[in-house]
Amino acid sequence: MGALSAQTHQRVTEAVETAGMAKSDNPFRWFDSSPEVIQMVVMLYVRFPVSLRNVADLAFQRGVDICQETVPKWVNPIGPVVAW
Repeated sequence: MGALSAQTHQRVTEAVETAGMAKSDNPFRWFDSSPEVIQMVVMLYVRFPVSLRNVADLAFQRGVDICQETVPKWVNPIGPVVAW
């Protein structure tokens, strides 16, 4: 996941701190997957004009096996925080 994950993690952390959210308000607290995986998938969907299925395929090429139905479940709550 490399530099994209580190950069995205930093942006989300800064957004959470800027918004004055407590640790309990972490947007990743409801998901069982790691924040790095969620950030990668959300950034793929937000940054590039691809379909949900293409995002799932791109994630699979990077070693993450998810269903295309998972993408909007992650993008809706996390997308606004990441893509500001």
